[in-house]
Amino acid sequence: MLTIDTLTAVYDALKAATAEAFTTGEAAGIARDAFEMSKTALLLAGKLDGKNEAAREAQAREALAPLFTTMQAADQAARVKKHVQEMARLDVELKRAQLRLLELAEAAAG
Repeated sequence: MLTIDTLTAVYDALKAATAEAFTTGEAAGIARDAFEMSKTALLLAGKLDGKNEAAREAQAREALAPLFTTMQAADQAARVKKHVQEMARLDVELKRAQLRLLELAEAAAG
């Protein structure tokens, strides 16, 4: 049965998922910025001498492996939290649709 507690629970879950998605998204952005700034520093110092962009990117990933790994992990965490947020959003939509059906059934019966 659809109750106020059920509705409150799904909205609370969405609120928590949204907060977590924001936090992990920000962490991913910070990790990406750290990698990009370090890559730029290497480029300016002449330590990335690849013939093209792909070669320089490969050199940067190798030279900055810990930062690159951190960035990849942060991106993955952000994607997971975004998925959790979307699933929570779908739960809210389901409960809203169920509530609307109950309202329509009551109106038709009344």
